[in-house]
Amino acid sequence: MTKWMAMLAILFALAGWVLMGMTGYHLLSGDFANRTCQTGCVKTLFWSALALAVLGLAAGLAGVVKRESRVFGGLALLLAAPLAGIAGGIIVIGTTQGPV
Repeated sequence: MTKWMAMLAILFALAGWVLMGMTGYHLLSGDFANRTCQTGCVKTLFWSALALAVLGLAAGLAGVVKRESRVFGGLALLLAAPLAGIAGGIIVIGTTQGPV
């Protein structure tokens, strides 16, 4: 992995954080009827953030395993791993909690 690939992994992770922040913003932007971003929009933002986190994680792991860009690969892991953990936690909690 070259340094540009590790930088791309960092950009993937940062873009994933931006999308996750936008997801939270739109979920908390008012009552459901008055929101500009409805269910389909929020789902697209969430799954896009998760996909970017997984891409950043994979490229970061490749950077750490190969010795060409360990610093940037490690930074990509530090940015992407918490995002993937948050998204994974949301998925697990959402699928294990039945209707109340």
